Amino acid sequence: MKKITTFSIIFLLLATSSVYSERSAAVQHDGTTLYVGGDGPGNYSHIQDALDNTSDGDTVVVFRGTYFETIIIDTSIMLLGENKNKTIIDGDKKGDVVSVIADHVTISGFTILNGGRPFYSYKEGGGIRLDPSSYSVITDNIIRQNDFFGILSVETTSSHNTISNNIVSENGREDYKKRSYFNIGCIHSPFNTISHNIIENALGLGVSCCYWSVNTTINGNIIRNNTMGGIRSRHSFNNHIYNNLFENNSLFGLRILNESDGNIIEDNTFLNNKPLDAFFDIGMPLARNHWEGNYWSHGRLLPKIVLGHLRPPMKSAFGIPWVAVDWHPAKEPNTLL
Repeated sequence: MKKITTFSIIFLLLATSSVYSERSAAVQHDGTTLYVGGDGPGNYSHIQDALDNTSDGDTVVVFRGTYFETIIIDTSIMLLGENKNKTIIDGDKKGDVVSVIADHVTISGFTILNGGRPFYSYKEGGGIRLDPSSYSVITDNIIRQNDFFGILSVETTSSHNTISNNIVSENGREDYKKRSYFNIGCIHSPFNTISHNIIENALGLGVSCCYWSVNTTINGNIIRNNTMGGIRSRHSFNNHIYNNLFENNSLFGLRILNESDGNIIEDNTFLNNKPLDAFFDIGMPLARNHWEGNYWSHGRLLPKIVLGHLRPPMKSAFGIPWVAVDWHPAKEPNTLL
């Protein structure tokens, strides 16, 4: 068997276990370890072949190399790559590269690319799709150059997922106006955490958090150079967006739309997002989002006015001009924690 050091395995296990909550640790990953790649007896040549032989609690370790596959994970396992720069899953434009349809799944240590639409199909393809999957962890990966999305958590059957410490870049396509492409997305998917990722260069949105993806935490991310904006939140409530860097995003850094109320936006740094750092909609005059301690391209002694609309819950394309106030804007850029 090609050797992978005990230290490497321990490091990967510690790195992934650190992002589990107590609730997400219901499945103990102390079962069988299966190996993919290398030259040892019993090693699998294809990742999917190993996955097809797993049970809940198992671990699949993939040695470095390029694997031209689209895979489906339907057991509660840990899928660990030897080296995220050199362990590559290439979907070859044949749909979603990784489809997760089980809870309590961890994916770490891979480059995942070339999710796309087969020429014979109308279905878009992306990097990692969680549908349905809850209490799963996507951490320490590079996810790039997928047609529709980088990472997507979708439907109410997918919740409490953690997306952390990934580089998610260059996902989407140039025909953005036809579809809503993005690096990371939550659609009808509540109680997720998106933290400490580099989210950049999307041919579309950096992050899309839409349609009752409530109680989402987005913190500690670098969100930059995305062509259709940094974060767009639609019909989403009670989300906590804090301590992120929004830099050089086109159109806006953060846009909260379609009667999205009750969100907390604090301690972020907005730099050179054109033409707007932030914009919002609220549904009722007494509803509001809370803005506090953000840095707005330069230090401020006076409160910062945030432009928005009052858009009552009705099918209207027009809103009444409205404002919110960051009463205590930061005088210097906030340090990412």
